[in-house]
Amino acid sequence: MSAGNAENEGATNVKVMLNKGDGTFKTPTNYVVGRGPSKLALGDLDGQGGPDLVAADYMGIRVLLNTGKGTFATPVSYGGGEAKSLALGDLDADGKTDLVLGTVTPLAVQVLLGKGDGTFGAPLVTAVDGWPMSLALGDVDGNGKLDLVVATGEVTILSGMGDGTFAKPVTFPAGSSVEGVVLGDVDLDGFADLVVTNYLSASTRIFFGKGDGTFEGRVAFDIGNFPIIPTIADFNADGRPDVVTCDNGANSLSVLLGACATAEH
Repeated sequence: MSAGNAENEGATNVKVMLNKGDGTFKTPTNYVVGRGPSKLALGDLDGQGGPDLVAADYMGIRVLLNTGKGTFATPVSYGGGEAKSLALGDLDADGKTDLVLGTVTPLAVQVLLGKGDGTFGAPLVTAVDGWPMSLALGDVDGNGKLDLVVATGEVTILSGMGDGTFAKPVTFPAGSSVEGVVLGDVDLDGFADLVVTNYLSASTRIFFGKGDGTFEGRVAFDIGNFPIIPTIADFNADGRPDVVTCDNGANSLSVLLGACATAEH
């Protein structure tokens, strides 16, 4: 999938290219959504088992349900203001996928609880300080409820209440110009760790979760200029989580193979 300008003036589109199974893709199908889609996400929003598509843009979000035929239905709009970030998860533990978006108008994170049929309730709004450029969902305090970590230039942690709302935001010192955040167990101790990208200092930092909502230690790596969203996955199949960052200013990727799992902390 990719997002880009459409031929329609003032509109934008999302392009979907279906995999042919031989390393190539079919001709893109364009779906016109709102102006300036900045984030895309896939998840089963209607309980049909197929991946549905969500696009965040200047006016809120657009939900495109999977038809089951390799195409998506007409986008359905949900307002909420200019969206800069997006995450999917079950915040109220009802078995239905909910949407979380970070908006700059208003300056907030907004939760839209899923009804299980591809539609959503009214936004539950929590104010934050700074533009919410990246969101990460995970249980950082070990109580079985999804918490939210927000990159707002710094790191803001919101403990989930289990009903789609959050406790008062807490700021975590993770360096300046934090652009991206992701949660994952990088040291394989069973607790969610935090990886951030520091946009202006061209670095990524790893903080190790204690399982109680707090983090300790820090490992820092110099990477390419203007890094944005980090990703955690086992890219070389050695059983250890790796970290990859997209370095916007360098037009490159930085790959940290298993570096976090053996770090002292």
